[in-house]
Amino acid sequence: MGSEPPHELLQIGIHPQKIGVWPALSRQKVIGPIFFEGNLNAERYRDEILFDFIDQLDEKEMEHAWFQQDGAPAHTAHDTMTFLEKHFPGR
Repeated sequence: MGSEPPHELLQIGIHPQKIGVWPALSRQKVIGPIFFEGNLNAERYRDEILFDFIDQLDEKEMEHAWFQQDGAPAHTAHDTMTFLEKHFPGR
């Protein structure tokens, strides 16, 4: 039994698969969740998350909503902050 070759092969990667989830919450609705694989840099954050998020906001939300996020590098990159300032001026 112990000297016989195994009949099944189980391959496991060295690094686990990364899946991220990004939701947005307000008093009125939930946007998302948006799922993404791998690392999220500033460009992917804007292109794959923020554009879709902003498209789902109504006029009142665009005028009065405050957008809050943590200090992750993709969130605080110069181009991301410029993008957000354009859509949420002064907020």
